[in-house]
Amino acid sequence: MHFVFFLLAVLLFQKESVARLSQCKAELKNDTPVWENSKIKRTFLWNQGALQHFSLFNKIKNQLINGIIAPGTRETKSIVDLKNIGIEGSYVQFAPDATFYINIQNKPKADQFLKEHQLETKKFICAIPRLRYTPYHQFNPNKNGWNEAKIKQVEETNAKYREADHAKLREAMIAWVRETGNKVLVCPEMTYQVDIMDELLINPLPVDVKPFIVKHGYWLPEDEAASVYAMAHTVLSFECHSPIIAEANGTPCFYLRQPEDTIKGQMYYDLNLNDWTFEIDQTDGKQIADRLREVWKDYPAAKAKLAKSMKKVQQIYKDRTDGVRTYLT
Repeated sequence: MHFVFFLLAVLLFQKESVARLSQCKAELKNDTPVWENSKIKRTFLWNQGALQHFSLFNKIKNQLINGIIAPGTRETKSIVDLKNIGIEGSYVQFAPDATFYINIQNKPKADQFLKEHQLETKKFICAIPRLRYTPYHQFNPNKNGWNEAKIKQVEETNAKYREADHAKLREAMIAWVRETGNKVLVCPEMTYQVDIMDELLINPLPVDVKPFIVKHGYWLPEDEAASVYAMAHTVLSFECHSPIIAEANGTPCFYLRQPEDTIKGQMYYDLNLNDWTFEIDQTDGKQIADRLREVWKDYPAAKAKLAKSMKKVQQIYKDRTDGVRTYLT
């Protein structure tokens, strides 16, 4: 699943008028997010998760626009990046990823899958794999624009960590199955993960655990993912957005954070989810299993923690949208 990060608003105050970005078409051009409509275009150039360049272009006047910019960043570290390129002020504020407000479902399809595999509501966990670098060169045109050196770096890094990372998640899966007698649903957030689930999360499991493993053998569209995660007990994911979808649907979630996965994971700390965020290079499998055990032994406490985090998200969004409303009136 691909999610473009959320900018709450961009308002450009000029001497005589306010130029507003609305009804913009979002595209990914050469790995660079671009939003534009008939009047204006904004571009964000990123490198390894750091914002390198930010531009706003008035297409009618054929000129770059200067003015006051009021963005909401999905985590607090981007505020520092904006400051480093000269964008700062009280109007630059944290606004969590828009995925927290996901409101789509495909309950019939999710229910059918769960019924076919005898997955009972709140009696299974979800496990989502991820390689250190998404291998875009394998499925994007022109090898994603990567040269041979970049491809070599990606493939060597992925090969180095793929087993070590996923062995830690498997330890939590094993503890869940052996101690609760319940199932694990292994599912992909991105299409390429369909091809790595068996190797990394299923085949190496002990023989007594394998009968409790269900494989979601196709990529989960966002609406179906939301409905599946809503029924899960807990979601454990190396990907960043599955835990957000889970939280938005009232399900406890762990984010197993790989250092190559940009700075977006900072938002979990910003929302006081430190206990459910695991920096994978500083974490062993026992720590993940122990924290999962805490969740299933006191599920009401976990749900209360989740509700507190979502309340913070909702308050932040209210504050930011109230600010936008003030600018627009």
